[in-house]
Amino acid sequence: MTPHTQASDKELVARFKSGDESAFTEIYSRHFGRLSSIAYRLLQNRTEAEDIAQDALIRAHRGLHRFRGDSSLTTWLHHIVTNLAHNRYHYNRRRKRHASISIDEAVACDETGRKTVADLLACSERTPDQVIAFDEFSTAVKSCMERLKPEHRRMLIERNVKKRSYTEISENTGITLGTVKSQLARARRNLKNHLGKAVPDFKKEGNNFTLLLSARAHEGLIKAAV
Repeated sequence: MTPHTQASDKELVARFKSGDESAFTEIYSRHFGRLSSIAYRLLQNRTEAEDIAQDALIRAHRGLHRFRGDSSLTTWLHHIVTNLAHNRYHYNRRRKRHASISIDEAVACDETGRKTVADLLACSERTPDQVIAFDEFSTAVKSCMERLKPEHRRMLIERNVKKRSYTEISENTGITLGTVKSQLARARRNLKNHLGKAVPDFKKEGNNFTLLLSARAHEGLIKAAV
C-alpha cells in the first residue's frame, strides 16, 4: 500500500465515522478482492473465500466506529479475514468437508439390487417434525424477504436463485461491482435480522431449525420465497 492509498483509507474511515455510509462502499470495493485472495490461499475454494471476505467486511462495518487507527486499515482487515479463514479451515477439517465419494459408487444392496449414493440421497426424507419446521420457517423467510428493500431482494434472487457471479450481477443490473457486493452483504444481514425477530428459535442451537441453517437449506428457502 502506498502512502497515498493509506491516507485515502484514513479519509474513508473518517468519513464513515462521521456518518457517510458511501465511504464504506468504497472500502468494500477496494479491499474485497485482496481479502478474497488471502482467504483463498488457505481454503482453496473460491466461493468460500468470497464468503469469508464478505463476512470479514461485514464485521469491519460493525466495528469500524471502534477502530482507533493504531494499525493501518489494511492490517486490521487482514487480521479479521485471516482469523475467519482459519476458523473455516479447521471447521472444514473437523467435518471432513474435503472428503468426497462418487455418487455412482455402490454403497448398499437390498432385494431390488445395487444402490448408489445418489439413490440414497434421492430417497432420504425429513421427519414429520422437520417437515413442519421447514414449512414454518419457509413461510417466515417469504415474509421477511418481502420486508427487504427491492434492490436487496433482487440481489438475493440474482445470487442465490439464479446462481450468478458478482460480475454477472453487475453487468445485468448496471451497478458497479463494489456496490453489488455491498448491497448483497446488507441484504443477507438484513434478512438474518428480520428472521431473528420473526423466528426467535432461529438463533438457537439444538432444535429443529438447525437443519435449516445449511447452505442448501438456505438456498431452498430463498427459492421458496420468490
